Amino acid sequence: MKKFLIIVVLLTGYQAIQPLFGQLNKAYFFYKGEELLSQQKYTQALPYLNTLISIDSSLYEGWFLRGVAKYNLGDIQGAISDFDRVIKVKPFFADAHHYKAIALTQLSQYKLAMQEITIAIDLKPNASDFLFTLGVAHYHLKEFQKAIEVFSKVIRLDNSNPDVWLNRGSARLITGDTIGALSDYNMAIRVSPFYANAYSRRGILNAEINKPNLALADLTKAISLDSLSIDNYFNRALILYNQKQPTKALADLNRVLEIDPNYSLALFNRAIISYQISNWEKSIDDLTRLTSLNPENVLIYYYRGSIYYEKGQLQRAVNDYSTAINIFPDFANAYINRAEVKLKLGDMPGSEKDYKKGVEIQNKYKNTQSQNPLSMIDSSGKFSRLISLERDFNTASRLSLETNRFKVSSAFLPMLNLCLINYEKNPKTKTYTNPWLDSINQHLPATYKLALSTEPDNYTKHISVFTIDSALSSNPYYSLVKGIVLSSNGKFAQANEEFTKATNKHPQNPLIRLSKIISNTDMARYIESFGGEIKPLGIRQSETKNETSIIAYSEAIEELTVMSKSIPDSPYITYNIANINILANNFSEAITWYSKTIAVDPTFASTYYNRGLALLLSGSKNQGCIDLSTAGEMGISQSYEALQRFCGN
Repeated sequence: MKKFLIIVVLLTGYQAIQPLFGQLNKAYFFYKGEELLSQQKYTQALPYLNTLISIDSSLYEGWFLRGVAKYNLGDIQGAISDFDRVIKVKPFFADAHHYKAIALTQLSQYKLAMQEITIAIDLKPNASDFLFTLGVAHYHLKEFQKAIEVFSKVIRLDNSNPDVWLNRGSARLITGDTIGALSDYNMAIRVSPFYANAYSRRGILNAEINKPNLALADLTKAISLDSLSIDNYFNRALILYNQKQPTKALADLNRVLEIDPNYSLALFNRAIISYQISNWEKSIDDLTRLTSLNPENVLIYYYRGSIYYEKGQLQRAVNDYSTAINIFPDFANAYINRAEVKLKLGDMPGSEKDYKKGVEIQNKYKNTQSQNPLSMIDSSGKFSRLISLERDFNTASRLSLETNRFKVSSAFLPMLNLCLINYEKNPKTKTYTNPWLDSINQHLPATYKLALSTEPDNYTKHISVFTIDSALSSNPYYSLVKGIVLSSNGKFAQANEEFTKATNKHPQNPLIRLSKIISNTDMARYIESFGGEIKPLGIRQSETKNETSIIAYSEAIEELTVMSKSIPDSPYITYNIANINILANNFSEAITWYSKTIAVDPTFASTYYNRGLALLLSGSKNQGCIDLSTAGEMGISQSYEALQRFCGN
């Protein structure tokens, strides 16, 4: 994703009728925000820009700079929304149209991007950066000749930008002009001799035109200029492999995995090379690791099954082929290979059935003249080549709804619960508060106070039961505090006993009941994570929930729902009901309760974040991304990771 450069914006709107203090206030937040943006401290810049906007929402500069910050944090929809606010106030501000066009390009909305960049160019006809973006839009719309013409115009205006040469070269390459493309890549290097990407592009082109030595020289030069770019190591490994230098190729793939241990394609290709040099155990290790990273990729199970077969571990081979078939039922080669394994196991009927099924699928694809998406795999399973493109590897993946749910659900912010804070060690802690909490804290010493937090373990886990026994044993809320500490340390049964004592002693305080309910929920979740037998690969995640956890979640939701009726407008209750519904996979119910929480307390940032994730799980991507953007504005830094992961192009 292209990073926005910070352009100089002069703060306007200082009229004589404005109070001097207000002017200074705005100027401080503006320049502080702009300074942080120039340092690429986008998250830190947001609070200053939010304050600037709250002081004077008519200042287009605040909206513009916040849009820049959001874009660089991956919140593309939020950035577009802010640029729209700028355009509404200042329709002739060309940079807002330009930056909106770039953001739309990130969302693959190329026609809309074309409209915006055309407006920007009408306002500033010879701005080379605007024309550059226009060329990119033409390229993405597959209007390659127009892209070449626009990039050529940019070069006439300013030939010092290597990216223009590279982009025109790529457009020429697609139109079949290999000589022109190579010439442009050469010019990019001449213009910027220390630009790693220029050597990378030329290296790949040299490989494509069968000049491996030149390709290796270019990629080695690119690596010397940028030693952390995994693409250069990966591409060099492919070339070295094709040059029959597997040891050197392995060294490059090892370097890739040092930089990014979860780069699936590098792991897969390393497994192939390890197999070919007879290091079967290493190959199996890499493939097994991949089952966690890409659990729905048939290639992994198919090839691991083939290795198990050669090692004589026939039942394991059958299991892996069966998993591959479960993921992709039309996998002809997996049926045929499983047939051979079953034959060796003495299962003649099963072998015959599998073989017939495999041949039937092969004929189906031949008769319909449709391409089997796994035609890349040879039926022998002999690892005949490496996979060079991510899209080829991903062709073999079918990420199910449950797989995506697992990825998203792991990102939810936890319950809003009571925690014990040592204010000597955490004097500036900001937490949620309410009258029920104040009635407890007035009985506690100044050193230790209770607070409501969505991150209670950050404070409480570091406090021992021994410390509580020494400091608070005679305190009327001793049992409550001890229960909180015990629960935070995973001693749920003991915590439950203390919460029961506290509830009996203070039956009117709902926060004590809340703590007990959440502790029981945490215990159910803990048991669920370790309990039960290991399920076979490919099972839907929703089936792994045991009956105990389902009952516990239902009881917790029921108790909290009753509490919400007796204590209406309590965001800490409705928020937790929503969170427990997430644990129970009741996403629509969770969204309803998060919305109730927001209606009561629109400043509760964690609620927007969690509702955004729940909306994503329910298929409402646009609304979910909007909620994540709002949460980011309100200070939830995780929002931007989620936006990049789930809302990006």
